[in-house]
Amino acid sequence: RDIKLALLEAGQIAEVATQRAWGMGALEEPPAKRPKLMLQRPRPPQGSAKEAATAVKAEEPSRAGSATEGADEEAEVFRDPMSSLCWDFVAGRCPRGERCKYKHFSGNAAGYVFLCNGATQKDCELHGLLGSPLRELAQMKHCISPDTQLFLLNYETLSLTGAFVRSEAPERHVVKEAFGGKFSAQMRVMPLDMPLLTTTLQARTPAGPRSEEEVVALRALMWEAAGDE
Repeated sequence: RDIKLALLEAGQIAEVATQRAWGMGALEEPPAKRPKLMLQRPRPPQGSAKEAATAVKAEEPSRAGSATEGADEEAEVFRDPMSSLCWDFVAGRCPRGERCKYKHFSGNAAGYVFLCNGATQKDCELHGLLGSPLRELAQMKHCISPDTQLFLLNYETLSLTGAFVRSEAPERHVVKEAFGGKFSAQMRVMPLDMPLLTTTLQARTPAGPRSEEEVVALRALMWEAAGDE
């Protein structure tokens, strides 16, 4: 109990309200030893590269203009220009090879970071939901599997909370009223860790997929902040 109180006072374990908001119930004592991190290697895509390229191309909406707002939103779903993911590689034809500055994921990512602020974090907790701009939906569907570890970063406070796993596949408008109607690429999640851990980063990190090595580093920071030796 003394250890738990000390960690709570230091803000190194997510606040009680946050634990309850994410359905964690009462806080538990931190484990005496850091559990072995079980990460599955990214899975290769099913089918041939040609089939993958065909599937990705099939998702591309028409580039023709539309008078409806819904059509304009759908036009953003394919190939987010701000994505760290190499869509050429996803389609099986990256001409840059090892010189490419974007991430090459042949299958699912080991981790994925979502962003929020103080206002949108309340909706995340209320609905058990993580969200991103609609343009990231294709990336979320490609990268996030049931085994992908998910993290939520409040970019205002630089507080990183996790880990979570998805309880449903990413879709559009899972909870339509969430986030004021914005960030419609959404996914219901549940906590992986009990209790949820939180740490404060030194600098903002971008949203998006993370490699196995990056997930290990994030987890290490969180356990270090929780005082686990």
